[in-house]
Amino acid sequence: MNLIRQPHLWKSEKQEETVLRESIQMRYEIPPFDDVLPLFREFLVKQGKSSQIVWVFREDITKSRNEYWILDGENATNFELARHYYDHARTTAEGISLEHICDLENRAVCYVFATRDALEASYAMLSGLHFKINQSPCETHLVKSTLLFQLRRAFNRVRGKQYFRESIPRQANVLRLKSRIHE
Repeated sequence: MNLIRQPHLWKSEKQEETVLRESIQMRYEIPPFDDVLPLFREFLVKQGKSSQIVWVFREDITKSRNEYWILDGENATNFELARHYYDHARTTAEGISLEHICDLENRAVCYVFATRDALEASYAMLSGLHFKINQSPCETHLVKSTLLFQLRRAFNRVRGKQYFRESIPRQANVLRLKSRIHE
């Protein structure tokens, strides 16, 4: 393919640098959680997933190979924490992603990922708001007992197969953040 160079469309290096800097500094208004949640549910359904969501934090999930174990906890509490984390990140993060991890008994297991700074947003190629789906097949197990869940997590750690996505926030960090804001 031949490209025709048009000198009147060329930009100086300084002009290109200015355009790049302005595009990097441009920040889109990320809508509130309650406005985005119906859109995310619709996105999940279009991808063949359930619109019922189980919100998780790193303390609620462990993985070994293609198997996830999810602690059956207070989903209402996790929902409120996910909402709080998202709404806080709207004002501080460069990018936010609502991400699907796996399916569990006709429910979508999801979490909120927010970048900490511009560098992390650059590495994650994340600016503004995104929705993501995990298409990899995996086996999921609901664990109703906290003790059994801790044993499974320890077993995975001993086998060297313990796996946590660094992008899944820790519930303890979100609770700390929430308490700092309310002080």
